[in-house]
Amino acid sequence: MSISLSSNFNRIGYGIMVLCGIVFLSIGNLSNASIYLGLAFIFDPFDATIAWPKRPVWQRAWTVAHLVAVLVIMVAEWVPWQQLSAT
Repeated sequence: MSISLSSNFNRIGYGIMVLCGIVFLSIGNLSNASIYLGLAFIFDPFDATIAWPKRPVWQRAWTVAHLVAVLVIMVAEWVPWQQLSAT
């Protein structure tokens, strides 16, 4: 029962962090979006007792896609786009 409760807590925490990240992304606040989306990894929404190589492909694909999205947002925040377009 405690594993199920922990899993539900992780899913709720992951969902809240991802939702906050999407809200900040939608209002154009890339810094906070990358922070919340990155911190969402603390709450593993999948079964944490299963090792990474034994997880289903769709779970690994989702996790990698989430990580790539966070990295893209971070790069978009760091690159001075206005200076690049002026040249």
